[in-house]
Amino acid sequence: MESMPKPSMESDDKLHIVMVPWLAFGHMIPFLELSKLIAQKGQRVSFVSTPRNINRLPKMPPNLAPLINLVKLQFPQGEKLPENAESTADLPYDKKPIIPIGLLPTTVYDSSDNGEAWTEIKDWLDKQSKRSVVYVPFRSEAKPSQAELTEIAFGLELSELPFFWVLRNRLGVADTEVIELPNEFEERTKERGVVCTSWAPQLKILSHDSVGGFLSHSGLSSVVEAIQFKKPLILLPSLADTGLIARLLEEKRMAYLIPREEQDGLFTRDSVADSLRLVIVEDEGRIYREKVKEMSAC
Repeated sequence: MESMPKPSMESDDKLHIVMVPWLAFGHMIPFLELSKLIAQKGQRVSFVSTPRNINRLPKMPPNLAPLINLVKLQFPQGEKLPENAESTADLPYDKKPIIPIGLLPTTVYDSSDNGEAWTEIKDWLDKQSKRSVVYVPFRSEAKPSQAELTEIAFGLELSELPFFWVLRNRLGVADTEVIELPNEFEERTKERGVVCTSWAPQLKILSHDSVGGFLSHSGLSSVVEAIQFKKPLILLPSLADTGLIARLLEEKRMAYLIPREEQDGLFTRDSVADSLRLVIVEDEGRIYREKVKEMSAC
């Protein structure tokens, strides 16, 4: 690697820049790095801050030190400021007492007021094995594209797992893009799957013992509800903050993020099927089932 050329010391007739960053290291360090870049171009820089902050800065590279003048400016003692406080790092937190309660408790429903829709859903769930059903709720705000819907459908079929899929094929009368299931999908999977195109009581479904996994777009509310009911998550983030939420959950091993192609960001039916089986039935995915139970107990 070529060595960096030493900055010119002939700076009497050149630009002299004064840096006065805000008194927080989130500002001072970037300004210091900018000062170094300017000094590499042969320009003089005066970096102004308080004595304690100057002393906290990392050591200057020897080849740049002649062009960067660290100026210590005494900081006046202000009212209500701690003694010798010269940056936000020296300030105490504004603390308030809190009671850590973890997730909100689940809601207990009166089974006498279930309605016909829930009765039919419950009858179907009761016939399934414990922790075997994939619950798939794609609500209106997370409507998949036609290509994504097709891959999800074939992924569910290839997984050979029972599933309950809540699907809205359009957002409303203004939505002109109607998505459709693959030909004869419902006929091929009718012995082990249900596609519900109307409203479904999510909390009641999640509370059922037969549900073994939650395929979700990783919206915060859905994630919280899944954790409350100890349901491991298989995630397909699609918008807003769902990608960040999914990444955090995967780092904590509480959820599995369905792999996507690096080139175009698309996922395949095989990756959907493999991910579902991993989290719900395979020994390798036991960590996800255990972690969500552990978090639910917090």
